[in-house]
Amino acid sequence: MPRRLTKKVRYIRLPEKRIAEMDAIVASWPNETKEFMRSRLNQYKPRGGVVKGLSGLFRWFTISPRKRDLAILKNPEILTDWQKRFEVSGQTVPRKAWNHILEKELSENDHAYMLALLERELSDVHLPDELGDLFEKIYRAHIRKEYTTDPEVPQAPIILFIGTSGSGKTATATKAIEQIFFDSEVRPEVDLAQKRMNVMAESPFWKSLEEVEPDLASEIERRKRLRRYERLAKIPVISSVFRKQIGKNLSDLEEQSLVVDFSRITPNDFQTALSGEPGNYLRRAFGNPRATCIRHLEEAHSAFARKESGRASGGGPERQQGTLVDSSNIIIDEIINGTRDCLLIATSDQPEIFDSAIYRRFVEKGLIIDVSDYWLKKANMREIIRIELMRNNIRVVDDELPPEYGNVQWINSEDLNTAVGKFYRVFKDRALQVTPAYVRKLVGYIISLKGTFSADFLDDPLLVRHAFEMVARNAFGDLFKKVVNRIDRTANWEDYVGDIKDTFSEMANNCLIYNVNEEKGVVLNGPPGSGKTFLVRTWLSENKKIHDISTSPSALHNPADPIDGTVENLLKVYDIAKMIAPAVVFFDEGDALAPRRSSSGGSPSDRLTNKFLNIIDGEQPLSKVFTVLTTNRLDLLDPALIRSKRLKVLEVSGQLAKRDINGIIDATINGIP
Repeated sequence: MPRRLTKKVRYIRLPEKRIAEMDAIVASWPNETKEFMRSRLNQYKPRGGVVKGLSGLFRWFTISPRKRDLAILKNPEILTDWQKRFEVSGQTVPRKAWNHILEKELSENDHAYMLALLERELSDVHLPDELGDLFEKIYRAHIRKEYTTDPEVPQAPIILFIGTSGSGKTATATKAIEQIFFDSEVRPEVDLAQKRMNVMAESPFWKSLEEVEPDLASEIERRKRLRRYERLAKIPVISSVFRKQIGKNLSDLEEQSLVVDFSRITPNDFQTALSGEPGNYLRRAFGNPRATCIRHLEEAHSAFARKESGRASGGGPERQQGTLVDSSNIIIDEIINGTRDCLLIATSDQPEIFDSAIYRRFVEKGLIIDVSDYWLKKANMREIIRIELMRNNIRVVDDELPPEYGNVQWINSEDLNTAVGKFYRVFKDRALQVTPAYVRKLVGYIISLKGTFSADFLDDPLLVRHAFEMVARNAFGDLFKKVVNRIDRTANWEDYVGDIKDTFSEMANNCLIYNVNEEKGVVLNGPPGSGKTFLVRTWLSENKKIHDISTSPSALHNPADPIDGTVENLLKVYDIAKMIAPAVVFFDEGDALAPRRSSSGGSPSDRLTNKFLNIIDGEQPLSKVFTVLTTNRLDLLDPALIRSKRLKVLEVSGQLAKRDINGIIDATINGIP
């Protein structure tokens, strides 16, 4: 298993002027240049050790010290033009050319500070401050084994992140692990010797530093002791003999790193066709119970899902899932009891299918974090938008606009705060859940359409709809192409004869144009060939600006995951509809989409019906999304679907009255001489 060191603070000694100079250079680079330079700095390794010492000694005896004025890094033409880089470096191999330039421009400490600065600037995931503080407490309690009575810290080190697809649960959990547990902080320290000289130059010669600047004297002494003990810890004989004393002194002076066993577990690590083996594979993935370890279990419902079978002795898949549930219960019990030294961080978008015993352990002993709650706070939403603006070279300022930096644009802080409130309104109007993925894509596409960003753009409904269409096309890819605007619109409204079309048109207009919440959709019931689909086609042909989404339960079916996969595809279809609204969602074979639920309530197919009912009449009512189901077996539909305030039923019998027959004949012979 991979072994990693937990975080520690790394001090690098740099003059204040040098720090300010590098800060200004990085601030002047656009986002693309920052990403480019981060890659170059990661691929470059500064000289160190004996080679660095001999090189410096030779240079001191022979020539003047190297002057690193950062002239090349300040010149955007050299950074972006490969020919000029070759001329400056004298190298024709790209990597050697960059190594030569960076060696000339940056010292080892310069390199460390600039790389840390770029990593901070290019951080692409926002970790909410309150979640970061919570993970810091968990780190100290369950990794560093510090005693705590803080009620926020879970009793057992088992944490479950939940949230819908796109809510950012996996990215947020990964960011929390890396930033709080492993990312070493690089702190530039001012050259205290130089600062001491400046302070003493202004003081009488008979006074000591302790009398003039006691804090500075104390910090100089602390750093001397810290470096002395760090050097002693690297000497094999001394470190082994005086290990306890050196370790104690280092801990008193600075927090030291710990060795932990860390890995990410995915379903591929334990899913197998071998009978009875998934549970053993899962235990193997968790590693040695005696070693301090951190495990990030992605898609935890694959391991923790309850066993479902209609028979007393389930089939092969049920037995395989049973071994996973049994092993998971044992592993979690070991973590709770302390016989397994492990911090478990699991993520799932389907906690409702967890085995009840496993979920109860997370509730009673561990911690369940709903990531979606964090995005309802304006401060976190503001940071998500700011990150996306930075990625598009639009920076936020509090006061007056600073000087221009190439292609960099600026936005006022007040304008950003106004945009945050408008984003919440836009998502509420469309009954969409606020997720980082949707917000960032929407910001990006508004910028691509307008060339810049302003809170006023969110007041333009056509622009927002166009941007959301691009978000849906990007987020759902092939599914968007398969279901959106697939209905033939060549039929004319006059071609359909019958009074039922006026009733249908009134219901659709109330929902899609006037946004009447009571009109959610309709079930068209009638025998095959009665004109149910033709009615929808003729109405859409007269309403070109209304999008249509056409699919069927068989098209939504996922062979790899028949139940959960179909439910997920259904949610995606309605997310597309909310984004491109006003829209008609048309389901053929509607009786297979929401079949009558079993009396016991335990059938797997009930999940699809329950989810569809929740979408139609859930906590967030649909806005300008009209659902149309066709069926010739109304008795197979779940009765709850067609009750009051959900879907209404229109009977399309296909039997024409005399007046309807005359209308069809008149429409057919119209214009014939």
